[in-house]
Amino acid sequence: MLRLLSGRDSETVGAALDSQSPVSRILWGPLAKAVMNLDPAHAAAGPFARTLRRTVLRGASAMRVGVAQQSLASSFVEPALGHLARTGIGIRLGVRLRALDISGSEISALGFGEAAVRLRPRDRVILAIPPWELSRLLPGVAPSHRTSAIINLHARLVDAPVAGPPRLIGLVDREVEWILQRGKIVCACVSAADRWIDSDAEEVAGRLWRDVADALGVHGGFSRPTCRLIKERRATPAQTPAFESRRPGPMTHLPQALIAGDWVQPGLPCTIESAIASGVAAAECALESST
Repeated sequence: MLRLLSGRDSETVGAALDSQSPVSRILWGPLAKAVMNLDPAHAAAGPFARTLRRTVLRGASAMRVGVAQQSLASSFVEPALGHLARTGIGIRLGVRLRALDISGSEISALGFGEAAVRLRPRDRVILAIPPWELSRLLPGVAPSHRTSAIINLHARLVDAPVAGPPRLIGLVDREVEWILQRGKIVCACVSAADRWIDSDAEEVAGRLWRDVADALGVHGGFSRPTCRLIKERRATPAQTPAFESRRPGPMTHLPQALIAGDWVQPGLPCTIESAIASGVAAAECALESST
């Protein structure tokens, strides 16, 4: 544990793990894989160490797992949209940013197909987009990197009794690593799932469902109408030491343009928490640079 807590960006998590230790097999290894979405043998040790220092070293209150009662949308997205609407901020959905009109070191306009948004000199743009989209708009800012996949199986338990509060279950030595159950809705997660990404969806769903049914005591086989398999090929960057050394901060070479996203350097793994931290950092830089 001391080796994990002192891990550096240039090292891997695997270098600090004792592969023969039971606690590495049932705790530290699965936890590192879930947090980093990469096999611990290749995952950068620094972000994982910072995660442990923000949780394990701060005691039980910092280690409680937060679970959305209904969905991430109802917990985060809908309240945010409601707040913005009440403060007069307009939201346009389904409109892709196609180009930036750049003159010298200034952005003169944002190109949205037929429409364009003109910028004033003190306006700031926060580009909260995936790195491959940023490379299209601002070449050379986002680091080139491999990606790491995540697979989720969603199922509705038709005949099973409704459980109590939402629960999170970790599995060891199975294909499925984590199960989240909210009432009759179950989500099973496989991190670092590149090996499954090109496999037949029905075959993968069947193999994952067997682990879910065994863990929950639900049997009766796989029913296609009540299950959905989601493959996210580019769920996160492959968070290796090489990637960690190239993660950019919120500022770019253009004074008006800032970037945000889970892959932007906030010192954390590429997670929802990281995305939020990078957004706050970008907003602070925007406010400072525009005054």
